Amino acid sequence: METRIFIYPSDLTILTGKSYRRCWQMYHNLLDCLGKDKKKKLTIREYCKLEDVSEDEVKKILRIS
Repeated sequence: METRIFIYPSDLTILTGKSYRRCWQMYHNLLDCLGKDKKKKLTIREYCKLEDVSEDEVKKILRIS
């Protein structure tokens, strides 16, 4: 299993079942909600906090240790 702290639009496609294009938009909307620049990255922890989901569950689905 890989270990990482960032989440990407391709990960959101796995978590949400939506298209890559929609997840790319969602990713940038989440960055905007956090007040982050579009060139910054979104952490798994930030995603889980914004979406109110369990960090352990997300890591399990994405196969991240």
